[in-house]
Amino acid sequence: MPSAITNLLIIIVTVIIALSAFEIYSTFFSVQGLAFLQEENVIGISKIVQVAVSQVSFKGLPPSYNYFNVSYLIWINSPTKYVTVIPFVASPRLNPFYILPSNSQNASIFFSMTNGYIPLNTKFAFNGNVYLPQQTQLIGKINGVYAYNLTSNRSYILSAKVSNGQIIMLWILYYYQGKWYRLDYTYLNPSNAGIGVYVLSGSGNYVGNSKNTNFKPPHQVKSQTGLGFGLWFKLISNATTKTYLLNVAITPTNNKDFSILVWVIGNKLYVGTYDLSSNEYIAQTYLITLYQNNWYFINFS
Repeated sequence: MPSAITNLLIIIVTVIIALSAFEIYSTFFSVQGLAFLQEENVIGISKIVQVAVSQVSFKGLPPSYNYFNVSYLIWINSPTKYVTVIPFVASPRLNPFYILPSNSQNASIFFSMTNGYIPLNTKFAFNGNVYLPQQTQLIGKINGVYAYNLTSNRSYILSAKVSNGQIIMLWILYYYQGKWYRLDYTYLNPSNAGIGVYVLSGSGNYVGNSKNTNFKPPHQVKSQTGLGFGLWFKLISNATTKTYLLNVAITPTNNKDFSILVWVIGNKLYVGTYDLSSNEYIAQTYLITLYQNNWYFINFS
């Protein structure tokens, strides 16, 4: 009889151990399965994200002209409503994949409005770990830089201060399940656009309307008798909101400041004159219909 009771107890203990092992096994694979689904979700988003960048515009900074203010028009297409970006200037390496942001960021994101570039109120100080979507691999701990929350499928201005040879990095981040993931990154090399061979074409003061305005070189006027400016652009996607391509503020001799604006709505190109005193349009005109991926040139003179 005792032998039977002992055997029964052994069977009960064995069943309990088996059930416990099964519970641990089930819990382990449940957690692993959830982590796998999270990773697949982030990887799926990273494969769809697209970044488009315009040609560079730049100007030299006196007195040495060893530094340049450069600006790009950027557009980020993402399946998410918002993305977070970190722009920063860095010295190039063999593989930019491993370049991390530093405290000397020297790059900002702006939104273009009728009265110029507007700082974003979505700017915030970033502190935390950043991971790759694949296997949640840690890229690095990032502190002391600013990040920006951007609305997907809208155009923004990326502005930076660079010296010869420096590049501009743009990280695209996504916050998911308590972690920051780098969905994508791109880098811009302003030196390839010619700022490394920037040459002053002349010296002297700019004279307009027979009035000496004392503008110091370099400036965009070579003949000293007028203003000339041009830019290339192409339509990547129909603009769902008014997207500005050009904003030139002018102060005439009567001090009635106004801006000449060029913008896109849908695939239509418009030009208008905006009174900066009354904050209203003086006139606006439809120019042409744009076609995607075709290059166009604006000649302002």
